[in-house]
Amino acid sequence: MTAFIDAPRDRFELEAANWSKVTEMELSSWRGTDSEFATFVPAEGDAFLRFQRVGGPARIHLDVHVDDPRAASARSVELGATQVADHGYLVMRSPTGFTFCWVPAHSDQKRPLPTSHGSLVDQVCLDVDPDGFAAEVDFWAAVTGWEPRQSPFPQFVSITGADSMPIRLLVQRRDDPSGATTAHLDLAATDYEAEAIRHERLGARVVRRGAMWTTLRDPAGLDYCVTGRPPALGPR
Repeated sequence: MTAFIDAPRDRFELEAANWSKVTEMELSSWRGTDSEFATFVPAEGDAFLRFQRVGGPARIHLDVHVDDPRAASARSVELGATQVADHGYLVMRSPTGFTFCWVPAHSDQKRPLPTSHGSLVDQVCLDVDPDGFAAEVDFWAAVTGWEPRQSPFPQFVSITGADSMPIRLLVQRRDDPSGATTAHLDLAATDYEAEAIRHERLGARVVRRGAMWTTLRDPAGLDYCVTGRPPALGPR
């Protein structure tokens, strides 16, 4: 899996510069029919975080790499997803409305090293309404073949793949209904409080503080979390 930061066209330069500093990764050259795609390139390991200029607001979407995207699309439709578009890659919506894409597989699955500040983007968290929570957990467990694991916090279930995978998946049950499922990035950090302070200095602002995590909002208005999970131990 790779995570995409979809940034609004009027703020994409600010967003790209911000996440390059946060992750300590260089942004690749632009590609695509409108030069809308780029990749954050780690010093070593798999390139798991990408960037896209979009016409709408900032958001996160997920690319799932498979040998046969069309077969995966057909299977996910049987499980309740909807195919939205076919650009050679298949744009989908999950049963609760989260946007993701089936894309051709690549062989690399090497987890990058943490930043010099002891942090690493390593998780996409799906934020799901209470009524759709169980369905979304079941959907992602079925389409990935990964094991769902209940977190110590009752509102979270992780969908866990191989430890070498750079990105893991977490499903969060929201307290109140608020519409279609959205997503945010989670960073694992050795010292999440110090890491949150570093992000504030880079231009983010604190939205809320929780048990073992801090929610921040980046300069383009995208919410994400810095969590107290050791980044060097893999996605557990």
